[in-house]
Amino acid sequence: MLEYLEHPKKADISIMFNSSMTMPNITFCMSRAQAWSHFRVNTTEEGPEKWDATIQHQLANMFDRRSFLSQPWDYHMVLESYNLISTLTSMEQETELQTSAGTIQKFVGSPKFAKMRKDLAVGWCGRDGGACVDEWVVFQSWLHVIGERNVTFEEWVQKTGKETLRRSIQRFQRTTYKEGEEVLKTGVHITWISQLQLCFQPEFHGENFKPIDEQGSFFTMVLSHNAEKLDGQQVDCMR
Repeated sequence: MLEYLEHPKKADISIMFNSSMTMPNITFCMSRAQAWSHFRVNTTEEGPEKWDATIQHQLANMFDRRSFLSQPWDYHMVLESYNLISTLTSMEQETELQTSAGTIQKFVGSPKFAKMRKDLAVGWCGRDGGACVDEWVVFQSWLHVIGERNVTFEEWVQKTGKETLRRSIQRFQRTTYKEGEEVLKTGVHITWISQLQLCFQPEFHGENFKPIDEQGSFFTMVLSHNAEKLDGQQVDCMR
């Protein structure tokens, strides 16, 4: 130690900072309970016939691609679409591409999917003179709805997810601090819809995809949930 202290020492430190960085690939996941907290569904007052009639009335006013994708949906269409897509997602997890078609065909009768059929049955009776019909018919009817309007399955997924999030998102934007606070247009891209979670990412196009070239906050997300609806539930934190 004495020998070390008796001799002169010199240390050179060079720190290099990147002048900018690319917007990170961020994905947010929230529980279905949080995503659905704004929906007030009263199944005791609203029977299956009324549920179905409400959806059919909405679809009658969304007769083409533009109106289907641009008009806001009420919770009947959102929940029915969400349940359909999330069930398909669950089946996709358990099957390979080559056998997925057969799995969907067996969905109606297989005990393996009994719980999913029970979940899907909410609001899906009354399509045939008041009687409950096969859930597979509901799959087919929705595929007919989007096909008739020239809407792809992926566009249907995006619309369903965004309509679910629309009631929660208060602020979702990328910001910069050049010439004051420049707000860049930020879209939402749905990456996952399941019975457990809804996952989404910020999406940018063209001139709105700018590098991060300043220190400080560069992205802000503000969400609101219905705390009363979630009271007493075990809800996972967002990730």
